[in-house]
Amino acid sequence: MRLVFSMIIGYLLGTISPSAFLAKIKKKNLREEGTQNLGATNTMLTLGTGYGALVLFFDIAKVHIIFIMSMCIIKIICK
Repeated sequence: MRLVFSMIIGYLLGTISPSAFLAKIKKKNLREEGTQNLGATNTMLTLGTGYGALVLFFDIAKVHIIFIMSMCIIKIICK
């Protein structure tokens, strides 16, 4: 049960796209500009280096959050 819960949380967090949020704020469509990909590289090319770095930071942070939550749920780190 914990494993299933961990997988669902990981999936839901993984679907969050910081580049889509930034593009919406800046009123740009990243799927029509640059490499047409919602990622840090296209965000950097289209919106600027600072925004690309911000997207990269949040993408890496998502992985760490998912990993820590998974470890806590299966009680390897948190007892």
